Amino acid sequence: MAKSASKSRATSARAPKVRALAGTVFITRQVHFNAAHRLHNPTKSKAWNEETYGMCNNPRWHGHNYVLEVTVAGEPNPETGYVMDLSTLKRLLDDHILHLCDHRNLNEEVPFLRGVIPTTENLVIAFWQEIEPRLPAGRLHSIKLFETPRNFVEYRGPNPTF
Repeated sequence: MAKSASKSRATSARAPKVRALAGTVFITRQVHFNAAHRLHNPTKSKAWNEETYGMCNNPRWHGHNYVLEVTVAGEPNPETGYVMDLSTLKRLLDDHILHLCDHRNLNEEVPFLRGVIPTTENLVIAFWQEIEPRLPAGRLHSIKLFETPRNFVEYRGPNPTF
């Protein structure tokens, strides 16, 4: 028994040291989805909606090829080196955003968007509310949603630090 314990100590003495590095890291997962929507405020007149939203008020809807970027901040775990496993973030986005929004009508088919005018601004806030409480590690830093390659919105939570 003593021989086994001394062998174990000798083995662990030769094992390489692992260092934990301190610092805040930002990890980002990018996903894509396609969806239709209509920008329309039912409390306003037809003329107001047409003037305010223009072609985006089309009663037959219109669609976008959205690009969603979700950034999580945190310190790398000293055992794994990860802020969080990106495959975990991928599954969270698949389960709580993509499966609900991809190839859907955002006005009519997505439960967490019921009663919300689906502007890009409102979508990033709604996505934050879906993702943040389910995040297993780190803290949600930002959500960026591209409606087109040149038009996007970024949200940094209800109490952003600039």
